[in-house]
Amino acid sequence: MLPYPQFMMFLRSQPANVGRMSLGGAKSSSIMTASLLQTRNITQKHILRMREAEETWKGYAEEIKAGNRKSFLELMEERGLVNKVVGE
Repeated sequence: MLPYPQFMMFLRSQPANVGRMSLGGAKSSSIMTASLLQTRNITQKHILRMREAEETWKGYAEEIKAGNRKSFLELMEERGLVNKVVGE
């Protein structure tokens, strides 16, 4: 059994004043949650890629509805990889 809760992680040590928040008010604690330590900025390039991907998938949806493209489910059924379909 682990000596710390499962949602906690040991991370590599850094200087004490690197924007960490300690748990339980202890300033010298080396156990931190990942969400408190890891922050990432979203770049404009990432936002552009996400928009392009969304437009691409909308195009695929229109093609599937028009009957010009097979859906993923249809492809899997053709290959015999679908056992049962439940619901609509």
